[in-house]
Amino acid sequence: MSVFSFGSTSFHELALGAIEQPFISTPTQIDLNKHLKAAFGETVNCSSETSCDTVNDHGLLSEDLFKFKVEQVTGGRNHIIILLHDEEKSKSILLSCGSNERQQLGREGSWSKLLAVQNFGSHFVNQVSCGYFHNSILTDAGQIFSWGCNQFGQLGLAKDFESIGKPSLIKILAHQCVIQICSGAHHSLALTKNGEIYSWGANNLGQLGLGYKNPSANKPHLITSLQASPIFSISSGSYHSFGLSCTGALYGWGKNEFGQLGVGDNEHRSTPTCLTHLRNQKISFVSGGEDFTAALTEDGGIFTWGAGMYGQTGHGVKGNELFPKRILEMIGNKVTQVACGRCHMLLLVNSDKIYACGLNGCGQLGLSHNENKLIPVSLSKIDTIRVNDKITKSAITSEKIVTSRSLKNSDVDMEFEEENKALKYEQNYQIATSLGDHSFIIVGLTSEPIIYNFWNKKTIISKFDNSMLEAFTYTPALAPIPIEHLDYIELTFGSIPCWNASYVDRSKPLPSIDWNSLRQGFQFLEQIKDNRYNEVIFEIIENNILPQLPTNLDDKIDSEIARIYLILPMMHFFSSEILSRELLDRLIIGYAKSSLRLISSNTGLSVLENWFKDEYNAFLSRRLVRIYKKLIVKLLSEQVTKHSLEESPNNERVYTYDPLDHPFENSNPQRRDTRPRFRIDPNIQEYLTICLEYIQLHFKVSQKSGTLSYKEFYITEISDLVDISRDYIYWLCRAQRSHSKLDLYLCNYPFIFDTKAKSLILETDSSLQQRNAAENALYRNLVFASVISATGPEDPHLVISVSRENLIRDTISQFLSNGTNINFKKPLKVKFEGEDAIDAGMGMKKEFFLLVLREILDPKYGMFIEYKDTNTIWFNPKERDYLVYELIGIICGLAIYNQAIINLPFPLVLYKKMLGEDLCLDDLGSIDATLTRNLREILNPSYTPDEFDSIYGDLNFTISLEIFGSPVDYNLIENGENVKLTLDNRQSYVDLYWKFILIECIEHQYSAFKKGFHRVVDYEILKFFHAEELLELVTGQEAEDWAELEESASYKAPFNKLHPTIIMFWKVFHSFTDPQRKQFLLFLTGSDRVPIQGMKYLRIGIQPMKVSQEHLPVAHTCFNILDLPEVYTSEDKMRSKILQAIENSSGFTLA
Repeated sequence: MSVFSFGSTSFHELALGAIEQPFISTPTQIDLNKHLKAAFGETVNCSSETSCDTVNDHGLLSEDLFKFKVEQVTGGRNHIIILLHDEEKSKSILLSCGSNERQQLGREGSWSKLLAVQNFGSHFVNQVSCGYFHNSILTDAGQIFSWGCNQFGQLGLAKDFESIGKPSLIKILAHQCVIQICSGAHHSLALTKNGEIYSWGANNLGQLGLGYKNPSANKPHLITSLQASPIFSISSGSYHSFGLSCTGALYGWGKNEFGQLGVGDNEHRSTPTCLTHLRNQKISFVSGGEDFTAALTEDGGIFTWGAGMYGQTGHGVKGNELFPKRILEMIGNKVTQVACGRCHMLLLVNSDKIYACGLNGCGQLGLSHNENKLIPVSLSKIDTIRVNDKITKSAITSEKIVTSRSLKNSDVDMEFEEENKALKYEQNYQIATSLGDHSFIIVGLTSEPIIYNFWNKKTIISKFDNSMLEAFTYTPALAPIPIEHLDYIELTFGSIPCWNASYVDRSKPLPSIDWNSLRQGFQFLEQIKDNRYNEVIFEIIENNILPQLPTNLDDKIDSEIARIYLILPMMHFFSSEILSRELLDRLIIGYAKSSLRLISSNTGLSVLENWFKDEYNAFLSRRLVRIYKKLIVKLLSEQVTKHSLEESPNNERVYTYDPLDHPFENSNPQRRDTRPRFRIDPNIQEYLTICLEYIQLHFKVSQKSGTLSYKEFYITEISDLVDISRDYIYWLCRAQRSHSKLDLYLCNYPFIFDTKAKSLILETDSSLQQRNAAENALYRNLVFASVISATGPEDPHLVISVSRENLIRDTISQFLSNGTNINFKKPLKVKFEGEDAIDAGMGMKKEFFLLVLREILDPKYGMFIEYKDTNTIWFNPKERDYLVYELIGIICGLAIYNQAIINLPFPLVLYKKMLGEDLCLDDLGSIDATLTRNLREILNPSYTPDEFDSIYGDLNFTISLEIFGSPVDYNLIENGENVKLTLDNRQSYVDLYWKFILIECIEHQYSAFKKGFHRVVDYEILKFFHAEELLELVTGQEAEDWAELEESASYKAPFNKLHPTIIMFWKVFHSFTDPQRKQFLLFLTGSDRVPIQGMKYLRIGIQPMKVSQEHLPVAHTCFNILDLPEVYTSEDKMRSKILQAIENSSGFTLA
């Protein structure tokens, strides 16, 4: 390789010797052979007949010098250092020249010659970093040595002295594995293998990133604000610094007088701040000048910002740029390298052209003159730069240990050409600058162009490597664990930056996770044979990761630090039985606690919501919900075993009495059901609360995004583990009761309740309301007996007596004639005039609801518009009989409070309105799917203006609704008939259209319905339900599982499930068509639909009649009991009698 230099020569820092010119404006080759001879003594000319084993004063064979290649050229304000490698023998050489007034050369002797830096022993140097007057080197052992000026503590030696000329170990970082270093004018940074960044030196402008400004720090300090960020590259300008993360987030801090931090202002920053404007640009490399900055993108773009008074930002003007700006002149080219000097910049374009811009007073642009350039200009004499044959040939031939020692000169040339051709070497360039006014071009033959996009594996932070994780699986159980495995586990599993750096897919938006690779890697962990691996990994996670999980997101730090929240729960620990329950609980609870602290801020909540609502990440949300539901069930199950029941001496289960224990139930303990009768143990309330709060996070996300069904949050076991009714009572009384912060009410988390649990709550609320209303009536009768003697006592029940001929008139007269004086929360009793049936159960109520609604919904009344495509009805905007709408609301509420199923075919959107949910165009689809599709087509983005006008040009801002066969026109806006529908106003048109149908035109009708409904049902109880659940609660659900009806049936002796008549009955029943089975269900229960809890909750009973088989079966609809003749001679006889009964049933009789 050859090195060319140009720029200032004030201190002979270009390694061109003691020349007189003040600067060199043309790239000029440094004679490395000459300098190597001067540094290491004369080499011996060897021929094939002589032996070359002469050793110089530095312990190097003369021939070894030809095996060294230039690895790096860098410089400070007035000095340079060249790093050479012989990677075959793991040896390195440092050469320095230029000013040595602060001992920055690390040696004695001539300033104008490249001489070897002394006293760094046999360490192999990976990287050199130069400040203005100090230097640092990084060895392959991850240690840092520094020397030169120490005025601001920039050597990091924790000592106060002016300077030191001997490379000295920074002991504070000696036990860290450092992988990158960089230096500004008077400060330095170091990046460790576990992702930590340390800084030291001058800090007057906040360039250390410690969150405060003070003159200096003479020892390394951890930059705590980046402790969770997966930084993979660090860089510095003279007084400002940058960290670039694995996901593409760029953080800047320090001096910002000229906008060199790129954050949009001129304020200095002492804390790393994310450059949000570059977040999606896929930045791959950053270089800093004195007061400006440049950044490369993965696709070869170039952004610059900061000071531009000399044109160093390349934008063609002398102004400053406060925000990153792409260099327009470079669009269409691929910039592969960038290097910033003090006030100038070099660019390598398309791997073979070098451009330069900025200050050129010392010829540092290499343009053969010293005029400044405001835009990047190509170095016209780049073609004259060629490699030095001797060094290059020896470097290439050393690939196969071929040197001039064993070949004649002609043979060397031949071998060189053959090797070059075979290995496809091409001439490539590497550009470099100093912190002063110097530039360098390294030219060599390499197999691939040098691109500053990604660092090699040795210089980036550790992360999960699937090949290493797979290697864990090969260790037999009880065999010694390899030390390299333990080191890797401690380093990678114990560092949050390493977690966040793992499985990055930069082609996707944050969280940018490669789920396929992650699953594969964690499957290897699950397959490990030796459980000691799991124990070590778990201990490290518990001690190092859980306590340090990031819990604070602000506008300075990118949300990438929260990636670990998506990676960590994918580990098998979260769902495995390898470790003890106690350890697993600590892991799961610890993770949830940190998650809840994270979402306590709006930023944290927004980040997790955005990530989990993405369908790409939805599977993880589903996994986490299952995990935390499982833990809740486990905690409650253990409580049931331990605390729920006390064993009496006779092994009888005895319940502890509580004054709030179901006041509506019979106090006889023998009649109580077997549900748990305890409050949640305070010892597990904290854990349960954390789990529930965490599940609630996912529930809220799913409510907005629809990624998970609300049914996936049901804990179906909850009503068997906790007394839901009692929890509801306590929850209702929470305002009147003294309670501690630990008091947990499951009713605060209704999303975990399935239909069974919610039905219990509704039943509890209904019974409480009805009992309170009845007791209040009795109380008033007693207290005000003398006052009401003339009118008679108040009935504790809500009694309605109606005739079948005047059903609607009678109902309105009794329910609405007294205004709001009727208490609809009383227990309902129905009596049909002229009939003997007693309303001892649900039968009479069911038929009352059925008949009233059948009458009201009759088209002759015109109360509703029917939509046949969706089998739904909607309010008639022309109908003004609001009392009838109020009555329908009351009937609907009464049906809910009396656990009756009614046939009210309202669409789902009505129940969304009842619950106060936001509506959208899609909700119109539950009424009119065809109209919804047509409106959506209007919004089709593929239309051009001309196409749109040709199709929809005749439409205006009016709407025509067909009401009972006649169209009725309405204006959507004032003077809508004169406003044409266009491509520009189509969104407004569509929004007005669906809102008119669903909201505006039926406002009065819906308000009357809602008023009637809430006269019965309080809004508080509705919060427990989803719109879909409320719909099924009112109308029931389709009967489908007929086998469940048979399984849940009970029988009165002598009937049983093996009785011949019962066997025959079920055989006949299952032979019916589906409509016939539904008709039988209507005959037996009063409705052809079933409760939302399922068919089994009908609990039908069958009892024998001592009559002949000619008698028809009788249904006790009040009790869901069927009377059958005890004996039938054939299936055909039974089938005919049952069908005859169900087809001719009407009204209720006393059986």
